[in-house]
Amino acid sequence: MKLLTEFKETLKEKLLELHWQQWSALGVSSYIKETKNIIDLEALIISSLLMGNYDKRLLSSCLEWIKNNKEWVSVSRIKQIGKYFSRVDTGLKKSLVPKALIECIPVLLTAGVPAKEFEKLDDQHIPGDYKNILLKLEDRGITAAPVVQKYPLLQLYFRGIFGINARTEIFLFLVFEEKGNSNQIAREIYYDQKIVYRILKKWTASGFTSEETRKKETLYFLKNGRELAKNIKTRGRYVNWCRVFYFLSRLLTFASTDPWAEDAYLLSSLFRDVSGDAAIIGRYFNVLPPENNLFKGENLFAPFTEALFKMLDKINE
Repeated sequence: MKLLTEFKETLKEKLLELHWQQWSALGVSSYIKETKNIIDLEALIISSLLMGNYDKRLLSSCLEWIKNNKEWVSVSRIKQIGKYFSRVDTGLKKSLVPKALIECIPVLLTAGVPAKEFEKLDDQHIPGDYKNILLKLEDRGITAAPVVQKYPLLQLYFRGIFGINARTEIFLFLVFEEKGNSNQIAREIYYDQKIVYRILKKWTASGFTSEETRKKETLYFLKNGRELAKNIKTRGRYVNWCRVFYFLSRLLTFASTDPWAEDAYLLSSLFRDVSGDAAIIGRYFNVLPPENNLFKGENLFAPFTEALFKMLDKINE
């Protein structure tokens, strides 16, 4: 039981550190150092709604930043990434983040007096402590405007050039991944495939991108757009932060929920189920999970958690 408690607490602390590092880079006052990774703002916002269960200061700081810097936030991506986090988990029989809570973010971005809208929230669909934070949200002076010239804020920097739309996400994907088809890009950046396709076609017509046609797909890559990208010193590889946050916070939610919280065998079974996702995410940071077939039953618990914490340590470097 002690081992399980230590796993949950260590995972929680490392995951909270990851969130604070990114918010620090965005301008939230914190004693934690800023991240060196490129931030995905909407993925961070939605994931912070979940992590508010473990740190109310993180939640209130996140909401205050949104309120004061709403011009940088994409409502469209909040909704798309929100769908990803609010879907019902087949194991937990509930969503990681309540849909009603996610719907508060567009209200915060658009409503003149959002508190009036938050008063209407149903306590059955949103935790009471969350509602209190939303109703009492005020400017405490702990957030500043983001310095978009910072490397981790490349997303915001190019939003200043392209606007708050799919163009920024497409461009950054092509900078780091070099090429991709419209379907693949749309899945990775959480925009509608038709929107992505139309932008790529217009960019190709203008010479900003070029096409490479294969038997079953058309790949797009930067052409004249390389001139805009050449001064970006790419560090590491493209990271789908929505997938990373979902994977890690899902593990934390299971580790905090009975019966998994008290059973190393059940958690080990979960680790086997998510080994595919763990491998995909591990490749971002050059840390691969152990081979399932080498460890029987709960013997997988220790090597999997070791790899998981090693990955988080690399993210938080």
